[in-house]
Amino acid sequence: MSTFTGKARPSRPGAVSPHVIVIVIVSVIVEEGRGSMHRSRVYAVLIDTPEAEAARAADFWSAALGVVARPFPPAPEFTTLHQALPGLVMAVQAVDDAPRIHLDIETDDIEAETARLIALGAEQVSQWQECRVLRVPGGHLVCVLPVESDPDTFRAQANVWP
Repeated sequence: MSTFTGKARPSRPGAVSPHVIVIVIVSVIVEEGRGSMHRSRVYAVLIDTPEAEAARAADFWSAALGVVARPFPPAPEFTTLHQALPGLVMAVQAVDDAPRIHLDIETDDIEAETARLIALGAEQVSQWQECRVLRVPGGHLVCVLPVESDPDTFRAQANVWP
């Protein structure tokens, strides 16, 4: 009778450990989107500014951060601050509300990410297009939206959640 040492050993030379097989199967399930796991990451930091002040705010942040401010033609309420936060989008967003800063979280499963954040204490306050707007503990807003970054960046930088 052999004694279990806690280390899986192949039964014959060249055989693959059962633990390696399990890791490969789990990786395939996650990569192909089967199972209940989803991914998310912070995608953008938005400086929400009342509409009447948005152009002035974009000019200020551009000069303060030493970056170029560029209007975003598909969505004129946004002015991007190019490369202000490498790896993330930073923009001034014209809003019909009070000034604030909020985060955009991109995900491959909006329902699952929204439910995860609600379980952590957030409250859904509205929906804008596909984006779910949540108020998190402390009063800040977070928007949960579909993946916007290129697939390789998202895959490399996103957290995987059960």
